[in-house]
Amino acid sequence: MDENTVAGSRLLDLATPYLARRDRDGLAIALREAWSVPCLVLLLDQSDPVVVATAALCVGLIGHADSLPGLATLLHHADEQVVEAAEEAMWTISFRAGTPLEHQALWRIAESIRAGVSENVATLLKPLIRANRRFAEAFHQRGQAHYLDGAFSHALRDADRTIAINPYHFAAHALRANCLAAMHREKEALEAYRRVLQIHPRFYGARDAIHCLQRHLAGNAG
Repeated sequence: MDENTVAGSRLLDLATPYLARRDRDGLAIALREAWSVPCLVLLLDQSDPVVVATAALCVGLIGHADSLPGLATLLHHADEQVVEAAEEAMWTISFRAGTPLEHQALWRIAESIRAGVSENVATLLKPLIRANRRFAEAFHQRGQAHYLDGAFSHALRDADRTIAINPYHFAAHALRANCLAAMHREKEALEAYRRVLQIHPRFYGARDAIHCLQRHLAGNAG
């Protein structure tokens, strides 16, 4: 076996038990003791999708923003397991950009937003954003809250801020597209949804939104 194949087997031996019991924190500790991010990134080019998916998850646990381009390429991978792992890894890196306390606070806020609760989110996020103007995920979560509140121009502004910091943030691109559509800027929204698919070809709802906008624009043209 070549060196990369051996390394892939070593990673699976280490990571599989942690992943089986969903112990991401324990795996992160073990990875920091035994692996470097550059070594994990090398495994993203392996032919075995299980190794690639595992390596992607591990990069998410200990990698940083400079790992995002490599993970983003995996969003185009033929294997769905790899795509899901890359997506999770990119989200993990986005949330880990702050301190551990900021991460915990942002995670709780994100759970509220996913449940459709946006009350006081902007106020809660203000200290996180003030402390770290490069915390892309804080801007994105605030943008989502603004969108839920119908404040589309504010949501668009936060989506643009998120993308300026992290151009691979596919969800921020989707938020931007949603805002433009809600503001009846259909042609811009169409291009924004296409940009979402350029980054993440399987992003849920983007293709349907494109087809809907195309029908709408064609109807107006007629």
